[in-house]
Amino acid sequence: MPKALGFTDKTKGYFPHKFSSEIHLNYVGPYPVPSDYGVDRMTVREREEFDPWYNEVSRGTFDFKKEASLYCKNDVDILTQGSLKFRDQFLVQCDMRGVTFGELHYKSEKRNERFKTATHGSAPDETIHYVDVTSLYPFVNSTCSYPFGHPVIIYKDFEDPRSYYGFIRATVYPPRGLLFPVLPHKSEGGKLLFTLCRTCAETNNEGGPCEHDDEGRALTGVWVTVEFIKALEVGYRVGKITEVWHFDKSSDTVFTDYIHTFLKGKQEASGYPAEATDRESREKYIRDYQEHQGILLDAGKIETNPVKRQVAKLCLNSLWGKFAQRDNLFKTTIVSDPKEFFSYMFSGKYKVEYFSVLHSNRALIRWKYTDRYVQPPGKQSNVFIAAFTTAHARLKLYSYLEKLQDRVFYIDTDSLIYLVKEGEKPLELGNYLGDLTDELDGDSIQEFAAAGPKSYAYQTRNKKKVVMRVKGITQTREFVSCV
Repeated sequence: MPKALGFTDKTKGYFPHKFSSEIHLNYVGPYPVPSDYGVDRMTVREREEFDPWYNEVSRGTFDFKKEASLYCKNDVDILTQGSLKFRDQFLVQCDMRGVTFGELHYKSEKRNERFKTATHGSAPDETIHYVDVTSLYPFVNSTCSYPFGHPVIIYKDFEDPRSYYGFIRATVYPPRGLLFPVLPHKSEGGKLLFTLCRTCAETNNEGGPCEHDDEGRALTGVWVTVEFIKALEVGYRVGKITEVWHFDKSSDTVFTDYIHTFLKGKQEASGYPAEATDRESREKYIRDYQEHQGILLDAGKIETNPVKRQVAKLCLNSLWGKFAQRDNLFKTTIVSDPKEFFSYMFSGKYKVEYFSVLHSNRALIRWKYTDRYVQPPGKQSNVFIAAFTTAHARLKLYSYLEKLQDRVFYIDTDSLIYLVKEGEKPLELGNYLGDLTDELDGDSIQEFAAAGPKSYAYQTRNKKKVVMRVKGITQTREFVSCV
């Protein structure tokens, strides 16, 4: 948090959490060993900062109570200072008071009534590029269409699916030979897959061609119509439609004002680009940004401000996720009525994760509703907005896949790694919302390998930089040294 919000006088510091126990409450003596500080989970950079600090302080005496008190006080000070900076930026930019993002998001919405495994080394006449869509979800929020109002629910007498806008429940027959499937399918195990054959996906058939008939390959699910229509365009056939939720109204400006407000703040807080050094170049930068993005930057507010930039970035990237956030999360309640306490513990309505007796007439309970209780959706939840956001984002990425076809090595939510051979043009890059940007700063990939989603490695051609990502594994110093 200190680094993100631009603190210069506060650091979180270190504390030997593994040393914390009842028998050490009154400990005064040599400093605990580095392993008690969790060095095994530190990144290389964190360890490089920790080691000099430890070598210096470990010459002294460690007083557990004193150090614990200082650490906790510092933690609260940082949280307080961060919360105030966060709140102040919202007061300046939106004239709204709030502490949590959910609270501020709700207030801002109330104000606006509209609302494969692969390894490849590039040959001398080939280059492997790694590109990323700039702020994909904010781009979708500000430019794509969303439904509003109440849907008409249809159970019979269905029309052509292309005439609907909303959700459609159907059975479809995917085409054979399509390199990139369009429609997602949730397997019986709950995994989301993109497949052309249900049976092959569920049996994990990777050993040969699919030999199943239409019924064995059929996919049944609920899809957003914009994605469903795209599937029909590339060869999917409709087997049966069972339900449609159709919206008569839609708009592509529902979130435009919201996105532009915080995008303007983020851009101004980023300062002028390095090449804009004089008045003429700075005026050109402002004109170009207005021409391409439709936002007029305030020259008097363009200066580097890490706090403002971080808050604006958070608001840009977190908007749609609030609509998709699960409502049934664990909550903490303090109870004093014995009947209420026993209701939480034994009624079957609640799943209690933890409880603690605080006083003779006070108990703290951490709980959530069980699956047997149907909880009404929260006031921030909107599955339509969330589903349309991810569908539009997938279609944006799919537009690049259609161009590249078998030159694609790896794709993620908002990025792709692809091959360019001699005579072929790379994808066009840009500096604005929704444009592709180069993740390698002009370099290219010499060798690339992938083992699955979020698990890949590559070495760049010119700088010989090696990058490895493994899903579920934090790249601590020990991990990096072993690999």
